[in-house]
Amino acid sequence: MQNAIPEREYGYLEFHANSFAGLVLAPPAELRARFLEIAARVKASGVSPNSEAAIELIPEYVGNIFNVSADVIRKRLDKDAIWKEVM
Repeated sequence: MQNAIPEREYGYLEFHANSFAGLVLAPPAELRARFLEIAARVKASGVSPNSEAAIELIPEYVGNIFNVSADVIRKRLDKDAIWKEVM
């Protein structure tokens, strides 16, 4: 079925579907609260939340909380400017 949709239109639909799913499955206030909680734990352990390892692992961990992919969390953290709160 997706082969019947031109690639450009499919990409547009997929982007918006993923954005909507991210907002529904990881509501902004809950996402912010969980992220800041995890970032604080990381910082308390002596690791910068902006370190390469933390940037890779925190979205994985938060994604598991909301049962979504780390990629969805990364996009939301960037788009909602949540990651900047720990910089």
